[in-house]
Amino acid sequence: MSTRGRFQLTGDPGKGSCSLVIRDAQREDEARYFFRVERGSRVRHNFLNNGFVLKVTALTQKPDVYIPETLEPRQPVTVICVFNWAFEECLAPSFSWTGAALSPRRTRLSTTHFSVLSFTPSPQDHDIDLTCHVDFSRKDAPRDLVISISRDNMSALELQGNIIHLEAQKGQFLRLLCAADSQPPATLSWVLPLGLELPGVKAGDSGCYTCRAENRLGSQQRALDLSVQYPPDNLRVMVSQANRTVLENLGNGTSLPVLEGQSLRLVCVTHSIPPARLSWTQGDRF
Repeated sequence: MSTRGRFQLTGDPGKGSCSLVIRDAQREDEARYFFRVERGSRVRHNFLNNGFVLKVTALTQKPDVYIPETLEPRQPVTVICVFNWAFEECLAPSFSWTGAALSPRRTRLSTTHFSVLSFTPSPQDHDIDLTCHVDFSRKDAPRDLVISISRDNMSALELQGNIIHLEAQKGQFLRLLCAADSQPPATLSWVLPLGLELPGVKAGDSGCYTCRAENRLGSQQRALDLSVQYPPDNLRVMVSQANRTVLENLGNGTSLPVLEGQSLRLVCVTHSIPPARLSWTQGDRF
């Protein structure tokens, strides 16, 4: 249970790909590992000669804090905490500050390698501790899920909200991207299997697209309601008798011979979004 979500066998063993990915390594993961394959009740083999021993060591490196030599009361000051880590396979650390001199109004800017803290000290803050914390164990469920939309060659537009309504023109190029903040990184997926990129949207692409971000700590999802707009298409006239029996579907420029005194019903039909306004003319009369 302790390895769930952290240990993953990637690739296809049937094609010779038996890679093991270990995320967020912990001290209890120390052990000798080897690959074992099973197929039915007869094939069971251990690759003992191709194993490895995993050793997990404690992180002893400390961050460096840069602070001005002289601090004056009631004068804003900026402090920088730097942690030069180069563990490509590790999750990015999170920074936090503690100290009696800090108030809710302090400002803070953090990246994966440093954190900048701005605050205003007072005379009562003399000789107190200000501590920068670097934490590699931060784990968050997906949050701040954002859907980014690009049209044709225009720059991306980020949209937020539980349900996003988007109107697009028929034939327009759309790219839908989904991003979320989480630790460990969330798996992102679209519920509708139409892909993230629509080279030329069609009327059939209208619908609800749901982006889902999920990791072992939770999930979050956001919906995009896409409405593809297009001009009137496939305009036709349905001709029926008074009893509503359809006689014929007429295309553009078609002539219709009728007998004098005959009762007819002419219905004009087309498809469009938004719905088209239909009207009839006879010569110069409406």
